[in-house]
Amino acid sequence: SEIVGSPIFLMKLFSGGRHIEVQVLADSYGGVVTLNGRDCSIQRRHQKIIEEGPPIAADPDAFRRMEQAASDLARAVGYEGVGTVEYLYKNGEFFFLEMNPRLQVEHTVTEMINDVNLPLAMLLVGMGVPLHRIPDVRSLYNLPDRHGQSPIDFSKAVRGDAKRYVIAARITAENPSASFRPTSGLLQELNFRNSPHVWGYFSVFGRGAVHEFSDSQFGHIFASGGSRESARKHLIIALKEMTVYGEIRTTINYLAKMLEMPDYIQNNISTEWLDGLLANDTIALNSAGGPMRFINIVCGAVVKASSALNQLRTDATIALDYGRVPPASTLCTTFAVELVVEGIKYCIKVTCVDSGMYALEMNNSFVCADTRLLSDDRLLVFVDGKSHTVFTREEASGLRMQINGNTVIFEQDNDPSKLKASTTGKLVRFLVPNGEHVEAGTPFADLEVMKMYMQLVAAHSGTIRHVAPEESYVKAGDILANLELDDASAVTTAEVFTGEFPAFSAPHLASWRCHQHLRDAVRRAEAVLSGFSDPAFKGEALHADIVNQLFACLKDHSLPYLEIQEAFQTCKAALPSNISSDISHHITMLLTPLLKSPELRPLMSDSSNGFDPDSDEHDRRLVECCKFILSLLAPLEGDSRIQVLFAAVRRHADGQQSFVWNQVISLLEKYVVVEGKFSGMLDRREEVITKLVKSETQAANLDPGLTAREARQLACRNVYQALVANAGIKAKSDLLIHIVTRMQSETTAMMPSRLTNKDASANHAPGAELDAALARRMLTVLHELEELRGQPYAKVAVEARQLLMGVSTPSVADRQKILYKEIEGAVFAWQKEASDNKAEGLVKGYRSYGKHLSPMVQSVHSIFEELSTFMSPKNPHTIRFACLELFVRRSHRQYSIERLSIADEKMGDAD
Repeated sequence: SEIVGSPIFLMKLFSGGRHIEVQVLADSYGGVVTLNGRDCSIQRRHQKIIEEGPPIAADPDAFRRMEQAASDLARAVGYEGVGTVEYLYKNGEFFFLEMNPRLQVEHTVTEMINDVNLPLAMLLVGMGVPLHRIPDVRSLYNLPDRHGQSPIDFSKAVRGDAKRYVIAARITAENPSASFRPTSGLLQELNFRNSPHVWGYFSVFGRGAVHEFSDSQFGHIFASGGSRESARKHLIIALKEMTVYGEIRTTINYLAKMLEMPDYIQNNISTEWLDGLLANDTIALNSAGGPMRFINIVCGAVVKASSALNQLRTDATIALDYGRVPPASTLCTTFAVELVVEGIKYCIKVTCVDSGMYALEMNNSFVCADTRLLSDDRLLVFVDGKSHTVFTREEASGLRMQINGNTVIFEQDNDPSKLKASTTGKLVRFLVPNGEHVEAGTPFADLEVMKMYMQLVAAHSGTIRHVAPEESYVKAGDILANLELDDASAVTTAEVFTGEFPAFSAPHLASWRCHQHLRDAVRRAEAVLSGFSDPAFKGEALHADIVNQLFACLKDHSLPYLEIQEAFQTCKAALPSNISSDISHHITMLLTPLLKSPELRPLMSDSSNGFDPDSDEHDRRLVECCKFILSLLAPLEGDSRIQVLFAAVRRHADGQQSFVWNQVISLLEKYVVVEGKFSGMLDRREEVITKLVKSETQAANLDPGLTAREARQLACRNVYQALVANAGIKAKSDLLIHIVTRMQSETTAMMPSRLTNKDASANHAPGAELDAALARRMLTVLHELEELRGQPYAKVAVEARQLLMGVSTPSVADRQKILYKEIEGAVFAWQKEASDNKAEGLVKGYRSYGKHLSPMVQSVHSIFEELSTFMSPKNPHTIRFACLELFVRRSHRQYSIERLSIADEKMGDAD
């Protein structure tokens, strides 16, 4: 009933019904056809979300009457064009709602059902073409001449059956967890793939945006099949494969789960069905507390720690750019993270253990995760041997993540005294005056979002104090009002989780191959030298474990062949078949005997000193193998596709011992590169940092591909990395002491044979020049370590000095050779003087070797042990006499010797 002139009218409530509509097409000559219909019963806020057709839920007789009524209505009002007549339907009865005199967005459903191009038909009708001359209409009525002109009596003609069943889903920027509340913001990425049974279109794409003044729908997907069930399955697959990353929330996952519900499968739905699902929270989208709970928690903690680390890095580089010293807090690599899920708070300590790698500690349990930043700003997280793609966004309600397409929300700690905007929009008005009391569950403000009014509800009772002005634009999370709570003690807080992480495996699948273990050991060592630490190891256990793993791998004879074999496999396709076959056979022949079990060979755990007794023979075979491979590859040296193989072979071309020390020396040099700049300058840190920034900037400016600004930023980042490395000086020095100590124990068996040979440059044996270069590197870095000044470097300098003394002193055999040559030289000079009658006896009665022995007499090195081996009868008597005189003069060098008497059993006494 209605009262004329009054804004109030009454209508009978119609509940549990369906929204069914009929598509009509009419021309200017009185011709009207109906093009089947659509079932649009799934709605939120009386707006369609799913459309499907034909409407098989309606009784066939009732639907024919609905079509006839729609046709009569269009004819009665002289309608021309495309229109939609909408009904409410229930139990065979239908009631007219309205007629939409336009083409609706869901018209594609009707087109796919009947194979009728509605926009084209609408255009032809507007041009004055009668219906019976429109080709698609003639095909719909099964006329043989599609392009004919014969009239059609539509009141008697029989329309063809529907060609297929179609279900359409509207893709909207709405939050299904908040009753489909509209959202707005940037769209980072949209991935959708058409298929033979699914087609869709979108109004925005990657790097686009849905703004707060537009309609929330930005896409439409249509799935077809021979039956409703077939179309449903096609649509579910399309929704699950579709991904949208960005600031907006979408209904994609919700719709996919809704289509799998038994009520929808059995078609037991109505216009109130979706509202009922929302009211009862039937479909849970937040999967943070599901079976993947701890994976989600690890990803959330890593994301928060990574964000905090990036922020500290940015703050530090900005400070360096402005000429300031970054505060020590910006060099932190450990972060406390709290995540709240379903009322439970998880307190996690996250430590960056390497670039992009994190160790998570919770209640004395540990998990390790690795990360990679993708080009679209998503994060690839490796945990428990699997990878997970993560997109994150901080919202007013907390941290929202999409992990492998599933939405996960970590809540913020509840502060009910702050009434915030749940989404971006316009604050229309407050429903509760300032200073008045508001009851829990009562709306306190109206927010206009995308042409709709949303009421904001107070969760607790109290007195409201307005903060934001009415008619103002607010963003999600903005404080609209403060609430003075009636009973603050009644507010519940999250319960702290006291359990542990489950037993997760390593982020990446482990391998028994020693060359992969070596890479892991080198990575761990370089991470410590870069200032990172691993909380899973206590005290010095981490450094001892790294050094043991490093040297165990380096001493494994299969290491060179495994590295070469791996490089060979990557380049195999680029090699000629004959060369590939020869290399494969040669590597396999040498490698197979070294592998105790080809199926499973654990990492060599022997920590004994030095190589096996056959190390020299192994090195000889390795050098020959590398020479053979390089000879085969020589004609292909310019091919960029096989440079990886060239590099791998050349790394081992001089034997495994040289490779071992190259690896170890590189770690020592990495330590010196950073700490050498701080040596003796620890009390003048600001001066050191200023010099570092200046030198790094000068080095970066040498790159022609960088602008001055880019060079400055690169320099500041490099200095920041040096500062982080220096901040971990204690752990770095401890690791270096472990390495140097291990080097001292390995020296006798693993040190290159010509490391201390002063005549190495004259030695033309294979590898002599390399060993000389290696010796120079070793001695140089040890001297640099020895010269480090400052309390943090004291132990390192002492250990380096001890190792330097050990490697600088020749072996007994080498010392014997050197001394023998010097004595031979003295005897030769003495004999030459005697032959020239220029000999001068320094002692009466004995023609002494005199001045020729003076360098050895005054030498700082001990010579007695070596001299004793030269006094045997197998040596010439001149050598023996020279050795005896040298022994006497050396042992009595503090005295003035007046007479010498030397006896020989064959020659008698000699004065």
